[in-house]
Amino acid sequence: MPIKKTDMVISLAESLKNFFVDLSRPNMTIENISEIVSPRLDDLIKNYEARGLTYGAGKFSIKYADENHFQLEFEMYFQDNAGKWHKCADTSDKRDVNLLEAGAWKTIKSLKVVTFPIEKPTADDLKEKFSVNKGVAPIRPKKSPDGEEVPAFNELAAYLRGAKNWQEFEIRLKDFLDKVPFALKDQGVENYVAKIFSFVEGNTLGVIYKLYYKENGEWIERSVFCEIDESAAPTWATKSLSAEFIDVTARYEKNFHIAGLDEIPSLKKLSSYLHGAKNWNDFETRLKKFSIMIPFVLKKISHDDYGAKLFSFVEGDTLRVIHRMYYKEDGKWVEYNTFCDLNELQAPTWATKNLSEKESDVTARYEKNFRVTI
Repeated sequence: MPIKKTDMVISLAESLKNFFVDLSRPNMTIENISEIVSPRLDDLIKNYEARGLTYGAGKFSIKYADENHFQLEFEMYFQDNAGKWHKCADTSDKRDVNLLEAGAWKTIKSLKVVTFPIEKPTADDLKEKFSVNKGVAPIRPKKSPDGEEVPAFNELAAYLRGAKNWQEFEIRLKDFLDKVPFALKDQGVENYVAKIFSFVEGNTLGVIYKLYYKENGEWIERSVFCEIDESAAPTWATKSLSAEFIDVTARYEKNFHIAGLDEIPSLKKLSSYLHGAKNWNDFETRLKKFSIMIPFVLKKISHDDYGAKLFSFVEGDTLRVIHRMYYKEDGKWVEYNTFCDLNELQAPTWATKNLSEKESDVTARYEKNFRVTI
């Protein structure tokens, strides 16, 4: 049920002034703060629900206060048996920036506020569910359309943050971006927008992934911050960067699908998009997006059972790549083909090796770079 703020006419009477007591630690990261705050928020939710209230929604924020201070803030909403909404909220006093780890302060200072939704704890999971954390086990079993288990967004974020160098970051970012749509879909989020910001300071390359989606009519922002050795990063990732965050979504979009699922097109429209590739680089970019979008397009038209393969052949200077998909409709398997004709001379060796004028299954070689089998 959407939460209407105009209905929130009653404030919870209980004093919350002790909530932020003893929340100061030296050299705190955003994760450290969440580890301390999360159990307290869980306890609040359990205490108020024990009184007959039902938790609706909430958010926790780390806010920039001034050049030397930050603040912590949360607000949660509960509904009573009469249908009235009650607000539970508090803001800490100003905390000295010296309590924060340098990377955490740079993130907060640049974004002004880092906000996470507060999720209701369950019997199986009373840990940090509202923020980037160290979680290992999935919150609930989730599977992508290819049957692979997909962790919750919090765990994906922790996985991405754990990258130690550029090579590892690149591998993890691809995996992260592949799984984010499915993790969000499990939360009921199908449409979202994402951006990437970056900076260079000394030998550090900072990359922050920012995700935006609507929940209960309000925009939610979630962020994942990574610090990498700048010297090992490629030129395109560091070019023209300074100590200030700038939007680098466009440069990452060339190698990864970043922008999000702002709409789910029809199967015909998505097929035309892939077919329209003008050259190999264009095809590679489109195939990545096509492969990510296909599960959502098929889900939209109620096709849950499906699979795909790629076939290819060379004729003269033409490299033809065929995406062959199979899905069930009215109990029968249907074949759906999308083909692209490209200049064979522009394609990399791995894409043309050992090809002839006879159609060959090349799924395995493409699977190394794209999600093909879905």
